[in-house]
Amino acid sequence: MLRAALPQPIAGALLRTQTLSPRETAVFELLGLGYDNRSLARTLQVSERTAKRHVTAILAKLGLESRLQAGLTALLTLTLSPPGLRWPEGRMDPLSDPQ
Repeated sequence: MLRAALPQPIAGALLRTQTLSPRETAVFELLGLGYDNRSLARTLQVSERTAKRHVTAILAKLGLESRLQAGLTALLTLTLSPPGLRWPEGRMDPLSDPQ
């Protein structure tokens, strides 16, 4: 049986996801769900410029070159993380309704 290995940038990024701030983690997970900058901004109640800055910071911290790589890495993280560990205490859940 042939087993495919993850590309190096994504494999390395998976090991560095814990370096993301709580806000970056929220943005990162939304990238995994396919959000664009406008949707990120609307969901997180920030400007599109701020959303773009978060994405840029995530790419730098994880050593990724593109938004696609970040989205794939986030999707893998979301898929592989046990449900109870997804939102540690103190982290913002970007999918909850703002009150």
